[in-house]
Amino acid sequence: MYDTDTLIEIAKTRGILLNRRKLSDWAQRGLISHPTRHGRGRGKGVLFTWSTETIERIDAISPAMEGLHDDRFAIILLWLLGFEVPLDKVRSAIISTRGLFVSFAHFRSEMLKQLGASYSRDDEADWISQLAVQLADGRPDRAEDLEGIFHLFIGSRPNFNIICRMIQRSTKEQSVRAPSKKEILSMLTFLRKNIPLHSVIDSASAKSDNEWLVARQEWLRILCSLRRLSSVLDLNQKEFRLEGYQLIILFGPLVFLTLLFLQDPQKKHWIIIFDKATRDLKSTLQNNPKLSDPIKAFFLRRAKHLAHQDKLRRLKLRT
Repeated sequence: MYDTDTLIEIAKTRGILLNRRKLSDWAQRGLISHPTRHGRGRGKGVLFTWSTETIERIDAISPAMEGLHDDRFAIILLWLLGFEVPLDKVRSAIISTRGLFVSFAHFRSEMLKQLGASYSRDDEADWISQLAVQLADGRPDRAEDLEGIFHLFIGSRPNFNIICRMIQRSTKEQSVRAPSKKEILSMLTFLRKNIPLHSVIDSASAKSDNEWLVARQEWLRILCSLRRLSSVLDLNQKEFRLEGYQLIILFGPLVFLTLLFLQDPQKKHWIIIFDKATRDLKSTLQNNPKLSDPIKAFFLRRAKHLAHQDKLRRLKLRT
């Protein structure tokens, strides 16, 4: 157990700036457990202590809360990293993605209805800008971000520069490398044409509680194998990270949803093979540690090759 001052100091050594107000807010949102209240006696006030797991949960969620300010991302992170989170909160956080796409579809329908059949690029840009200002509650920074999102998901002829500025502001807030305009254009093309997220979420949301829990166990088994490989080969570094905030937030939900609705009898078989392979590798390297260097070099060489081919460069991870 940690008292509040100790918890804040431990977080500071990990590069996380906390205060009592933030801890109280996160506890109210259910992201960390509430502290235990102890009386000091003889009119000396009270002491609050936090469970030892609290610092690990804070370590997991702080990048999302600092960069995105949205506890849905933090809830998904906690769930995919193995922490206990109520299933109804997790389901709501993941499925709310579909609600976002429904809103985009509604706004797009309204835009087409109001502008008519023959509208210009400027007409579309003005309509989107007015919608962003209307929904921003008087906050210019929020209006700019909303405008970028609406150009991406509502506009037929989106303003590429506005979308670029939105992405660059977001990456700056989260202390990650800003992608180039060429990389952003490639991502936009992929997002707009190749990811039917609404249908994926529809498929996942139809599943029972038990299937959600089974899929999570399968995901955690994959994550455990990745951590084992990362640990035994010392790969948890900027050149090749097998775990961490970016990997989980980018790929975790996609893998989890795939496990959730993919009715493939071979699914468990390849998870077991992957798990056994990493266990065998760990055992082999313990008996013959000299093998570690060439295997590690192979992984790093492949990662650098993929990055050079532009497949991983835009996913540059935090150090």
